[in-house]
Amino acid sequence: HAVCSVFPCAKVHLFGSHATGFALPSSDLDLYYIHQEGTCFDLHTLHHEYYTSSECKMSKTPMMEQLEYIQNALRPQSWVKRVTVVKTAAMPVVRVSTCLLALNGEAEDTHLRSSEHLCPMCSMVDLSCGHSPGHSNMVLSNLLKRECAQFPELQPLMLVLKQLLVERRQLNVYNGGLSSFSLSLLILRYLQHLRQFPDKPRSVKLAESRQRVTGDSEALARGPADAQGISLAYRRN
Repeated sequence: HAVCSVFPCAKVHLFGSHATGFALPSSDLDLYYIHQEGTCFDLHTLHHEYYTSSECKMSKTPMMEQLEYIQNALRPQSWVKRVTVVKTAAMPVVRVSTCLLALNGEAEDTHLRSSEHLCPMCSMVDLSCGHSPGHSNMVLSNLLKRECAQFPELQPLMLVLKQLLVERRQLNVYNGGLSSFSLSLLILRYLQHLRQFPDKPRSVKLAESRQRVTGDSEALARGPADAQGISLAYRRN
């Protein structure tokens, strides 16, 4: 509703881990909006004049300006604790800290407690524009959904390993860790390899995988004793 109050023609879509079924309780909610044909209004006019067109004029507005309009529309909402435009990210987003209890009218105005308010119903929402250069929209989510249908093991393996990385603070590319999508591709490739060579011992499969990735022609000869995987650890300060 907040997005449509700014861009009446816009449609908001869910993507990311919540769309693919890979979401943990701590996962952010990823949304994006796109401009469509229909009735919209030009925010650059004095009275925000409405118009009907085959193309929304506001889609030509600079991306940061669009996100700032949405930020201003979200800020007064009682269920919004904090809202900022993250301009330094590879994909600029409006990052919203929310409380669903306030959304349902079951909690006091979260502005009164701001960052001190924290409950199981608090969550983070990232809203991006689907017209941003390089935005995947639903392409990657649909890809993983199709692969989950072919490999039922993908979802449970993804959830377990994702939680493992979260506990070790390694599910963050900014800290030198992995992104959720990268992790899903690693698991998917492993499952594809198992299905491609179902009769070979696991140690031989690992050695062959290493030989293909590293070009080490002696990996297979050295056998399972030299087969390597991924080790993740972190040091407590």
